[in-house]
Amino acid sequence: MADYPRTEEGLQAALGARERAREAGDAAAEGDALLALSFLVKWVRSDTCTAPFERSLELALEAIDVFRRIGDQKGEVRALIRAVSPMDPLLTQERLAKAREIAEGLGDMKLIADVTAALARSSGLTDKAMSQRLSREALSLYEGLGDFRGQAGCHFSLSIAPGESRDKMLHAVQAFELYRRSGDAEEAGRALMPAMMNAETDADKAALEPHCLLALEDARASGEASRIKPLLRQLAAIALAQDDLKTARARLQEERSLLDPEEPSPIEQWETNVYFTKMMLSVAQKGGSKEDVGELRRSLGDLMRNRPRA
Repeated sequence: MADYPRTEEGLQAALGARERAREAGDAAAEGDALLALSFLVKWVRSDTCTAPFERSLELALEAIDVFRRIGDQKGEVRALIRAVSPMDPLLTQERLAKAREIAEGLGDMKLIADVTAALARSSGLTDKAMSQRLSREALSLYEGLGDFRGQAGCHFSLSIAPGESRDKMLHAVQAFELYRRSGDAEEAGRALMPAMMNAETDADKAALEPHCLLALEDARASGEASRIKPLLRQLAAIALAQDDLKTARARLQEERSLLDPEEPSPIEQWETNVYFTKMMLSVAQKGGSKEDVGELRRSLGDLMRNRPRA
């Protein structure tokens, strides 16, 4: 997906690539463009009236058909990994089992690692222990391949899994460093969020400051307010932990000065939160623990009681 940035320009480029591939009768290129679109519609916007996650699935299923038609098994595995059904985890597991069968038949260790990581992510709500085991298995495979981005994704998964706060913080820091080594500064910045959430002591927060400053430098180079603002907030919290009120105030003032015309309204953000909470609750009810179901029901109840005015 490196050829297509997570922007409107990237989305338009992928749409153009799909149309050119269709006009040229290049099914392999069409399948690649469909997979790029399946990723981008979740980050930028849907290219149709269908909701982003549903549209992502539609595009992935279309890619599966394209790759199967031309006998491209590697492409089929990549598309099966992308074909996530948020409301039907069992169907997602079936697709991933098929993907793993194909990948193992091909003997492609990179594809096997990718499928293992996808299985870990899909198990996150239904079987946390299995999810962590598979994340570690995928991590070992990626380490053997020297795949920094794959390793980063596994460390990030482990940073948001159950466990000791310090361990999760260290996994998040490793994710940050590996994402940067892979050239994805944007994802690296996001990896610091669970690091800060699991920093329990002032010393932990202070240790994160160099990483946050690097991420802020990357974010400023992009000029994207949505990337800059969370890092300013994190650095303000770090300054407060060090009793540096002047720096904390300056960081917060800079954050407030950043106006993002694309930022959703309170009601739009609320609708998004309700959608995702309902989606996670549906998944948890099909295979999660009673504690997960109860927590998600309480979260949904809180959201419904605190609906902002339109």
